[in-house]
Amino acid sequence: MLLPMRIMGWAAAASLLVACSSGNGTDAGVGTTGGQCATAVSANACIDGCNPCTRLTDTQVAAVVGQSATGTWNGDTCEWVYNDAQGNLSFEVSFGVNDDYATFEDFCHPPAGDDPYTVTPVSGVGDDACYLTTSAGALGSELTFLKGCWAYDLTINGPVGTPPPFSDAMVQTDEKALALDAVPTL
Repeated sequence: MLLPMRIMGWAAAASLLVACSSGNGTDAGVGTTGGQCATAVSANACIDGCNPCTRLTDTQVAAVVGQSATGTWNGDTCEWVYNDAQGNLSFEVSFGVNDDYATFEDFCHPPAGDDPYTVTPVSGVGDDACYLTTSAGALGSELTFLKGCWAYDLTINGPVGTPPPFSDAMVQTDEKALALDAVPTL
């Protein structure tokens, strides 16, 4: 749902969230192409208005990023916003839900030459997973993973023009740790 957005800005990311959210909300297990997805629907799938903040807790996020914040339900995402001592945005954690199987396939298994980012497979998270990064790595990453017929994404990013408080390697490690916390609840 959210593509990497360190440089894209918060407003652009919000528009991507709306544009890329394609869970059809009516027929669990049917992708945007109308065919059955290749895996079974998870019994705890977070779709159709499910609050993603109930699938990844404030305590779990704080344990991974080392700071406390309260998750806020915002459409198909739960967002944890962290501010510096002056009240300026330092970084944000987002957990997105409600992407269908076909959307996951478009992101993690795009046709050759049809991807505006680098796809890196990730093992051990859900039924399938990948990191999406820009070719130069300038926008950071997003971990997108599949559980049953539905896809989820995790991003840790900061505001435009400032480096995040974490390296790209640390962001990916933290995104994977958060995904592993969420998978059993999906």
